[in-house]
Amino acid sequence: MDAGIGTQALATLIAVYGLFMSPIGWGWAAFVWGYALAWFLVNDRVKLLAYRIFDGAKIETRSEANAPNATSTGDVPWAVIPPTTRKMRD
Repeated sequence: MDAGIGTQALATLIAVYGLFMSPIGWGWAAFVWGYALAWFLVNDRVKLLAYRIFDGAKIETRSEANAPNATSTGDVPWAVIPPTTRKMRD
């Protein structure tokens, strides 16, 4: 069993049965789990949106790499080959 899952299960049992605290019961435990899961999904979408906004420069760089002037065989476009090499290839 994963340590994270084990600690969450143990914490749920402690809260449900009331070890060192007032017991909350299975109904409230299920509500807390559902609430945490719902907000996890919302926060994950917000995180992905933030990555897309703040990491825009890398996305533009990737799209420039797929520009039409690059050949499909992976050759370097003529624009970045030094002039001495360009003369040899002509």
